[in-house]
Amino acid sequence: MILYNTSMGVVAGLALILVSLLLRRAAAAALPAVDSADPDPAQDRSVAVEPAGGTFDPRLWAVVFGALGLVLAPLGALMATTWPLTVNPPLNFIFGEPCLILGVLLLAAAVYLWHLRGDLAGLQQVDLTPVAVVVIGLGGVLIACAAAIARFEIVGGAPAAEPITGLLNGYPLVENTFFVLLYLAAGLGAILAPLSRLRPGWLLTAARWLWFGSGLVFALFSILNYYTHAGLDINLRLGTEYRI
Repeated sequence: MILYNTSMGVVAGLALILVSLLLRRAAAAALPAVDSADPDPAQDRSVAVEPAGGTFDPRLWAVVFGALGLVLAPLGALMATTWPLTVNPPLNFIFGEPCLILGVLLLAAAVYLWHLRGDLAGLQQVDLTPVAVVVIGLGGVLIACAAAIARFEIVGGAPAAEPITGLLNGYPLVENTFFVLLYLAAGLGAILAPLSRLRPGWLLTAARWLWFGSGLVFALFSILNYYTHAGLDINLRLGTEYRI
């Protein structure tokens, strides 16, 4: 069985969280430009909008994005091209291919951030149309995956021999719906984020929270899988009956 949804899921979740945080910093960095016409120098907002984390270092973000991309892209490519997966064939393109795309985008973002000069406020003057087209396309892919999972019950339930999640083996609708909502949230975030450039405000906030929430849940669930998958392997190989 070739399935790397543990490490791939954790990395994909962390990537969504980091992109959400990066968007937050970008939005905060753009605030001084709104008040630049303020005639009173004492009302300078440049310090107030600097997040508590300290000065923005694009190269640090580039290194982290690059590290995540180096994990996600090769594993996503391996899963996408291993056809069919013995455990669940549709996961080749439902899970493997979106992870491959995200991994490549993380590597591209790493290259861009590494060469970024200045802070994020300058991005407000950059034409991000190419990025918007790609991100909206990926959002469409995720929404299509969510529809496929919902319509064809692709995920189903965990094996009965798997601890914790296997307790819901008789209720496949629960885990299936769980992944439908995760994919849908991430996909909607990918649609709303580029559109927020046309109409700043609540669209960007909604996109950030959709990415942060789905990324957090995805990462935590995948972290849990390190435990449950180990228990599944033990139960199957040794004939034990660990359920929790």
